[in-house]
Amino acid sequence: DVDIRTGPRIVDRDAQRDILLVRADAARADARAQADRGALPAAATILRQAAAWIDAIDGFVRNDGSLLAELREQLEDEIASYERKSSDLERVHQRKASRTYKAQSPGYTPAARDCPAIPAHLVGIAGPVAGQRFELATDNTIGRSGSNHIVVLSHMLSRSHTRIVFLGDHWMLQDLGATNGSLVNGKQVQSCRLADGDVIKLGDAELRFTLG
Repeated sequence: DVDIRTGPRIVDRDAQRDILLVRADAARADARAQADRGALPAAATILRQAAAWIDAIDGFVRNDGSLLAELREQLEDEIASYERKSSDLERVHQRKASRTYKAQSPGYTPAARDCPAIPAHLVGIAGPVAGQRFELATDNTIGRSGSNHIVVLSHMLSRSHTRIVFLGDHWMLQDLGATNGSLVNGKQVQSCRLADGDVIKLGDAELRFTLG
């Protein structure tokens, strides 16, 4: 653009980036507030709008290592997480409705809950999962992508980082080719049988594996 009084207008890309970072942080806070109220689709919509702001920047390139590219990837992961949680919640409501219908049907007998023979859970002890508890099903994937059973929103984790699975009479951890690897009790592993109290480190997230 040219102003006839001042000449060509120079766009300060650093200033534009800083403004977008502030707007994106505000959008993420708004999305979290919506999610806390149970409005998960609205939260995803807010973040999609923030992602669109970044996509609209002249010359923006995904995956070029810039702050905006990293932010764009984080927004995509958070959108996927909200959408997955929304789908999970919808399935829960559908199952509840189905159980209610079946319970009212003559001769209905509830089936046993499908769960591991040896129950276990993870407790976050450091990083972005600190203070959180995750109950484990028979097969669990962990990563930053919203498609995982346990989602950890950290760029230090791969999209699909680690798998924890129950195999008949014991629990196993399997690294899924994660860039930063999977550590159990400080040792990097590809596959490892888990014991009660083992400390698992995935990127900047630390979790304690606990039986029961």
